[in-house]
Amino acid sequence: MTINGDSNVDDAYDSSRSRGYAPFVTTRDLDRLTLNPGREPD
Repeated sequence: MTINGDSNVDDAYDSSRSRGYAPFVTTRDLDRLTLNPGREPD
């Protein structure tokens, strides 16, 4: 899904939450995964 504009971002968050998902909106391309130190998956 591609989202442009603040109102679309708000809609994406609301839609995700209503389905029980964790909302995720980013300006990064998703062809790479960035992990924060200390937050690596098990």
